[in-house]
Amino acid sequence: MSLAISIAVVSFLSLGLAEDPMPMCDPPMPPPMYTQVRWGDVKPTGFRARFQCPEEASGCNVFLCSGYSKDIMRSYMNVTEESLMVDGLELRTVYNVRVECVYNGGCRSQMGLPGRTRTFGTPRTTTTTTPAPTAPTPVGKCGKGYFTCETNETECVDESFWCDKSKDCADGTDERNCPGACTEITSFHKAGNFSCSRWNSRKSACFFQCNGEFVRDGPWYTMCVHDKWTRRVPTCRLRRVSVVISNDGLIPNSIQVTFNALNDVEDYVVNSVIDVDTKIPMVTTFNYEINDGVVEGIIGDLAAGKTYEVSLAAVDADGVEGFPSRSRYGRTAPMRGTDKDFDVES
Repeated sequence: MSLAISIAVVSFLSLGLAEDPMPMCDPPMPPPMYTQVRWGDVKPTGFRARFQCPEEASGCNVFLCSGYSKDIMRSYMNVTEESLMVDGLELRTVYNVRVECVYNGGCRSQMGLPGRTRTFGTPRTTTTTTPAPTAPTPVGKCGKGYFTCETNETECVDESFWCDKSKDCADGTDERNCPGACTEITSFHKAGNFSCSRWNSRKSACFFQCNGEFVRDGPWYTMCVHDKWTRRVPTCRLRRVSVVISNDGLIPNSIQVTFNALNDVEDYVVNSVIDVDTKIPMVTTFNYEINDGVVEGIIGDLAAGKTYEVSLAAVDADGVEGFPSRSRYGRTAPMRGTDKDFDVES
C-alpha cells in the first residue's frame, strides 16, 4: 500500500479544531482498533506509531501531542499505511499519538485511545578492540578467502560471512562452532521438535515444542550467552491423568481407580501412595485394564481400614514417566473377619 500523507504543523490547544475541515460521521463510525508505540520502535529523536482502522475506512488522521495532554504539535492527514515514522523530536521527552479514522464519505470517527512513549537519551557509541573471527583452517575446497559449506562442498561463502550471525550456507554450517558458541543441541525428546536460530553461536536461541499428549517439563526456549545456554533442554512428558477413586471404602486391602486413557502410552504406574496417618510411602501393586478408552485399575497390598493419598502417572514407549496426577484420597474397608459388627444373621 502506498503512503499518502499530508503533514501540517499546528498549534491548536486541544483536539477540538476551531474550523473543522472534515465533519464527524453521522451516524458515528468505528474509531481505530488500537494505537500503540512498541518499545523496539523508539529512537532518541523519533519513534514509529502503529495503528489500525477498520477495513471500510479509507485512511486516518494522526496527531502528535506533547506529554500526556491533548495539545497538538503536528498533524498527519490521510495516512493510508498502518504505521507512521515520527522524526525530529526532543531527547527524553514524553509524547502521545492520537488517531481518527477517515471514511469514504469524507467524514471522520471519534479519536481512539492514545499511544504514548518517551524518546531515548543520547545514543551511546561503543568501540571494541576484539578482532573479527577468521574462517577456520584448512580452507577446504573453496580455497583461501572462502568458507566451504559442510553438506555441499561446492557451496562457498566469503570468509567474512563466517560466524556473522546470519546463515549463508544452505545447511547453516557457516554459523556452527563459532567463537563463544555453546555446546550444540542435537537432540530433543522424540515426542517433540525444536528449532534453533544461528545454530549454537553466540546469542542464538532454540525453541522447543511437544506433540500430542506430551507437555514440556521445562522452559520453551533457551539462549546462548557467554558460552552457556541460559536454560536447560526440557523433556516432553505425557500429561497427567485425571484420577477418580471408585468404590471408596468398600474393598479391604485395595483402592479402585478410573481415568481416561491417553494416546502414545506404554504403561500406567503408581507414582506414590502415602499413608495419611503415618505419612509413610507404601509399596503397592497396580493392575488395570482398558475398556472403551477408560482405564480401570486396582491399587493393592494396602492395609485395611486406612486412608491413603494416591497419585498415578502414564509412561511412554521410551520409559519416560509422565507428569503425576493430582493427589486423590481413598479408603480401604476394615477387615470383617469375626468382627461382631460385621456378623450376618443366618
